[in-house]
Amino acid sequence: MLHDESTASLTAGVVPFAQDSGRLFFYLIGAKSIDGVALTLSEASLNPNLFSIGACGDEGSEMDAEDPRCAKLTISGDLRPCAADSCSVGEAALFKTHPAMKDWPASHHFTVHELSVKNIWMIANYGGGVVLTPVEYFDATPASFHLEEELKLAEPHDAQIHDVRITEEIPDWSDKVARSRWVVHNSLWTTVSTISTRLEGTAFGNIRSVTDGVDESDSTGLPIFYLPTPDPTNIDIEKLNEIVLTFSEASVSQRVNNQGQVCDEKDPGDPLCAQVVIQGKAVPLKDIKRAMSAFKATHPLAPWLAEGGAHTGGQYFTIEISTISILDYYGGPTSVSVDDYLSYSGGSSPSSNEAPVKNAEKKKPLVLDEMSSAAMLLFMLLASFLGGLFVGLRQNKPRQLIPYEQVGGGEKANVVHGTVV
Repeated sequence: MLHDESTASLTAGVVPFAQDSGRLFFYLIGAKSIDGVALTLSEASLNPNLFSIGACGDEGSEMDAEDPRCAKLTISGDLRPCAADSCSVGEAALFKTHPAMKDWPASHHFTVHELSVKNIWMIANYGGGVVLTPVEYFDATPASFHLEEELKLAEPHDAQIHDVRITEEIPDWSDKVARSRWVVHNSLWTTVSTISTRLEGTAFGNIRSVTDGVDESDSTGLPIFYLPTPDPTNIDIEKLNEIVLTFSEASVSQRVNNQGQVCDEKDPGDPLCAQVVIQGKAVPLKDIKRAMSAFKATHPLAPWLAEGGAHTGGQYFTIEISTISILDYYGGPTSVSVDDYLSYSGGSSPSSNEAPVKNAEKKKPLVLDEMSSAAMLLFMLLASFLGGLFVGLRQNKPRQLIPYEQVGGGEKANVVHGTVV
């Protein structure tokens, strides 16, 4: 959808989904028909035992989330209520992936929706991203795997670098500012959502490694990320620098227990599993030395980020914040004062949550065999049983898809806003 740039809006959020033979399903309140949305996924979300270094890969060959070999994909299309012949398929997939959805109240009119796939962008190796057609996508055969069994065997990474910068306890739910800063500071990657130049106005999401300083004393709450010159997100920002950064507690290593469960054993779609959405404008970072020092401390597997960037050229960016919201409790997202967020200097009370046990069992890493781009894409969809970053929608006046929590629910059937919205 194309609209006047002066009134266009971009939004994004974390949303649970399920798939069946590559078809993508969501469980939303009411019936929504929305064009130009995108679902963004990262291979770095598959193995919680590598969250401490923001990585994916095999034992001895781990790769940073920003490494081109750590697969990332964005699936674009239109969101529609399920057709009669697909509702049962979608419902079965959603209930199998997210069992709690079965208990969501019928009075809230949850409806199965399907994303009609129109465009797939993926990068899984050096040489830049590739565009796959829907035919290639649906014809691909994913590698067989049993994710839960693999994760039980996976070995938590013993790197200590990131552990140094993590506050041992997440701040309490009542302290929205502190909790927002905690999630952002301890996140090692994010989805950067933009208005796509290539797709002429459709939303686009891209996974980028981020840092919020060497440690808490160096934290500003303004995450730093790097964009190579030829990167599609950089091209988008050159035309329109409106962005949304999305962060989830579900990707923070401190919230992973020894069974590989995230968010204190909650589904990442649960409203108690915090997600932070920051909207604003991408601005080039002036203090390049600080960026390189921060990346050196927080991303040991991406030395180029600590040495001035990629060989293709590029820039370090941060965000000029316009709005911040956090969803971390029942009742819907809460707006956070930008001034309070930026002036925060610590000192909040810790959460009453029991801290997860760390690295208690030695395990074997999840191994991904070499496969085609389309097969890798399907593997990620099958393995990413929850969440995913559903990104932005450009429109004149954003419509809000009301999350379950806004009407007093349990697990988050989210979503959102711009990512839909």
